[in-house]
Amino acid sequence: MTVKNEDIANFFSNVKTMFSDTKLSQSKKGIMSVSNIPDMIDPSTPLKKTHSDKPGSQRTNIIYLNTDCNLRCEYCYESDSRNGLPDQVKITTEEINNFLLEICDREKGRISTIVLMGGEPFLNFELIEYIMLKAASLTESKCGGWGMSIISNGTLFTDKLLTRYKELIDIVSNHQVFIAQEVSYDGSGQYRRKWPNGSNSKEQVEKGMQKLIDYKIPFKISYTVHIGNYKNLTKDIIYILEKYPKPYHYRITVGYAYQELDGLLGSQESYKLKDAFRPYACELFDIYKVPICGNTCGYCKECDQSTFVGNSYLSPTTGVSYDDKNTKHDFQQW
Repeated sequence: MTVKNEDIANFFSNVKTMFSDTKLSQSKKGIMSVSNIPDMIDPSTPLKKTHSDKPGSQRTNIIYLNTDCNLRCEYCYESDSRNGLPDQVKITTEEINNFLLEICDREKGRISTIVLMGGEPFLNFELIEYIMLKAASLTESKCGGWGMSIISNGTLFTDKLLTRYKELIDIVSNHQVFIAQEVSYDGSGQYRRKWPNGSNSKEQVEKGMQKLIDYKIPFKISYTVHIGNYKNLTKDIIYILEKYPKPYHYRITVGYAYQELDGLLGSQESYKLKDAFRPYACELFDIYKVPICGNTCGYCKECDQSTFVGNSYLSPTTGVSYDDKNTKHDFQQW
């Protein structure tokens, strides 16, 4: 308990020091309360294989392209499930086609949201290319369009790959397919995102983000709060905002490695990290005009989540499954 209390005290001290000259408005102070966190389903609850969505509703549609990854992140939530699988299992084009058509039928003319993940999806760039072009072809007859986010560790952005990627982005944008590149980067905690030999991936990832800027490919940063950086959360976010300013870096998503944070701090205290950070995230949004997703929701008002009812998933090992909004599952895709 002593360690827990000291850790929380240090976190509060850091955010207060960082904004010592800033007076938070009462509206920002009241944006989120731990008491308002929704109840979560037992994380062992299995995902559903069917759905019964109301007309007009949408889902975040997640495609896991492949199981393999070129990094060995210490906190990876997929690693246990990946053990025992062959080195590379990837989705088939037939599975992709069926899933995209199911989305078109389910969401009927809306701009549908797709997230491409791995493993590391750019290990299978040919599948990314296939999905981008297939989605573009479907807007001609089946769908209203696509917002497609591709989440990468940022280590594979060669000149050859980015030249073709930029061509594809320009092609599909003329067919209502809008690409959002996302790079995982943990600031002071990047040392836990390791190469297989145990070395830090930070230098290569920062080079990758600079290459995206050079090729004029806008990107988002996905920052995970874990036991290696949670005391530096506010400083890290400011560092990112200063180092990668708009227009090419335009959004930060802050997620939390709750499983290991709960183990160190306890579940209520780990949720309080987000509770404490959110008002300051809103203050940073006012200064930099960059949303900090998961923390400025309801304040920046750039996204409308009112029609979203949950997620759907396509995995190369478990097929298609669904969950509902405000549920928390253990990773079940491998």
